Amino acid sequence: GSKKEGGKPSGHSATVDQRVEVVPGRVYVHPVPQFVDNLAYLVVCLPPPDTRHLPITAVLVDCGDHASALEHAGAVYRRHYEREHPRNENRSQVGIELCAMLCTHRHHDHTAGVRGMVRELTRARAGGESGVAITAGSAGNAAGPDGDDAYASKPGNVVVAGAAIEGVPGCNLFLRDGCFVPLPCASSGGERNDMNEVVSVEAVACPGHTRGSLVYALRDRPAPCVAVDGGGDANGKKAKRWKRPWERPDRPGRHAASSHLFTGDVVFTGGSGVPFEADLERTSDDFLKNPGALRGKHGGSRIRPGAGALSTERCFAEVLVRADGPWRDGSAAASHSDDGGTAPGRGALIYPGHEYTTDCLLRQFHPRNVPPGGEWTRCPPSTFFEVASSYFVAAHRRALPAGQRLLTVPTPMARELVVNPNYRSLRRRADH
Repeated sequence: GSKKEGGKPSGHSATVDQRVEVVPGRVYVHPVPQFVDNLAYLVVCLPPPDTRHLPITAVLVDCGDHASALEHAGAVYRRHYEREHPRNENRSQVGIELCAMLCTHRHHDHTAGVRGMVRELTRARAGGESGVAITAGSAGNAAGPDGDDAYASKPGNVVVAGAAIEGVPGCNLFLRDGCFVPLPCASSGGERNDMNEVVSVEAVACPGHTRGSLVYALRDRPAPCVAVDGGGDANGKKAKRWKRPWERPDRPGRHAASSHLFTGDVVFTGGSGVPFEADLERTSDDFLKNPGALRGKHGGSRIRPGAGALSTERCFAEVLVRADGPWRDGSAAASHSDDGGTAPGRGALIYPGHEYTTDCLLRQFHPRNVPPGGEWTRCPPSTFFEVASSYFVAAHRRALPAGQRLLTVPTPMARELVVNPNYRSLRRRADH
């Protein structure tokens, strides 16, 4: 149940105090516990420090339960932002303007709260006039084919984004691989809080768990297609220019993007989601082509839990090579690598859709998964000890008393390359 005003929200983990900095003083990620082990993520964008009356805007990745998500957003606001950013009672009930939901896939535990959230936000915003407009801001060029603004044209100014082929409930912004999601911009009296000017979110297609599964890559720079305010022309009028990665005034020269990857049920810490809708790459996976497989160890079941392994590895490879975005070059990759190598994405953070870390890590030591001469005999001892150490740390965090349990995520990609068997398998393929 919900806690009283000012109290801590309910949930499977204590997360209100946890936040990850994306852009100092502007953009932060807050994990939101849902159900038994689901995780949503609230990405907030604070208004520029020289503005006075603009709200905090936010995007929510996955929404299994809208009531608990709103409860948690209110607790996050009171804990971190209320003193510097007083709420506008005419506009937002929780002090944070939630403007978009990004759905990684259609499964009920990730989308059941979408329609309820749209109804709640629409009702709340219809009750008063705050003088604040929510639009796509500098991402206005990413409007739909009818030319309407991605936010202003939606009920309650709420965007629900998902894969075009996925059938996400309530979806009103349909994405394909490589799309940059238009982010919200709050404007009032000539001032604006435009999330597009400081970060970008790219959709990375990873079909397998479902045919339309997406990984959302949040990065600390504008999308290549976003125009931001530039200098004036000869008449002193504001002009628009294309923002390039190396034009960030606070970070001169080329640099690797800081990437935050919301992987849904594609990548977990130490494991992966079941590839329910993956292609059947091997004859042994397809009971139509190989009827004898039905008489195997799974009896008469037509579910093939081992099928789709190659699709899973392809998705893992896609996440890795796309982590740094279209701005990656050799010098950027080297800056991410602990050993000075050129592996992409090593500095990225992984935000999975479930708190499954202890289960995924412990499964790697189960006798059924460690036959004589199995994987551990092909790994260096350091890999074994890294996985074992990660398990004991995670188990300790999850064994704390109820109400005090700590999350084990996000996880650095550099660690995931060691502790995740799918990435270890990819490395062995590359080495041979």
